[in-house]
Amino acid sequence: MQDLTATRVSIPGVIGPYDAYVHLGDQWNGFARPLFALDTVREIAAHTQILADEGGCNSVVTAHVIDGDPDSEGMPRAVVLTVNWQFWDQDGGASKVTTVAESTAEGLYPVGGSSWTWEIETWTCACQESNPWHLAVCHCGQPRDRQPAVPLEAATWTAGATLRRLAPGTTAALVELLDGHARIVGVFAGETEIDTADDTGPFDCETLGEADEILRLATDEAAPGDLDAAGWVPVETEHAGRLFRVTFPAGEHGRYPLDYMPRPIPAPRSSQKPPGVPIQRAV
Repeated sequence: MQDLTATRVSIPGVIGPYDAYVHLGDQWNGFARPLFALDTVREIAAHTQILADEGGCNSVVTAHVIDGDPDSEGMPRAVVLTVNWQFWDQDGGASKVTTVAESTAEGLYPVGGSSWTWEIETWTCACQESNPWHLAVCHCGQPRDRQPAVPLEAATWTAGATLRRLAPGTTAALVELLDGHARIVGVFAGETEIDTADDTGPFDCETLGEADEILRLATDEAAPGDLDAAGWVPVETEHAGRLFRVTFPAGEHGRYPLDYMPRPIPAPRSSQKPPGVPIQRAV
């Protein structure tokens, strides 16, 4: 798979996402030209045929897999093709609207690679940076497969990034919960406590207040069990409220970039695909 990048692609609102391989930078009219394993091609074919059943053949380009016997080395043989039914009359029948997708040396198939509007899937980090699927770690240092489990965890990360604007080495904080209000009472770089006094430490009242407010809003909406899920560790204390140690995730080189600015966490977007939407050729 030399020079191929594993990623995921879709035609937004129509089909996908699917696992795929791409040559980064190789595009058709600005769209990706993915290659698919045969099992994935079967998924694509099944989905396009469902769309054709729902909306009629003229509304969709269908994909098909015709299986043969294994070759002399025992490898599966298959013919992969697409049919652009809407141009049957205009282009002159089956031979003009049928495209055979030849397998590459790696056994991958370029389904719709020069006619379908494939786009590389993206994922959104807790820092709200959008990344292509094949970028497994965000610029802030957080991996795609280790994102917040609950909204309170996302808010904790954002509060940490807020503190790191003025103290990049910040790794943890002590947070007091009193009468439902969250308040940061200590900030740490490793095991060393950072001075939080407005006139002698790196912080100002506005930054600490901003971090407090992020945590307060999140704890107001937290469900039972969210404190544990967000990694808030109870600390025995004589404070009137409950005290927790929260550890902020380490970004690149143990910190977020200095120019990182946290942004609000949006509501999740529905991933449901509307039925019967045609696959369009780009003009």
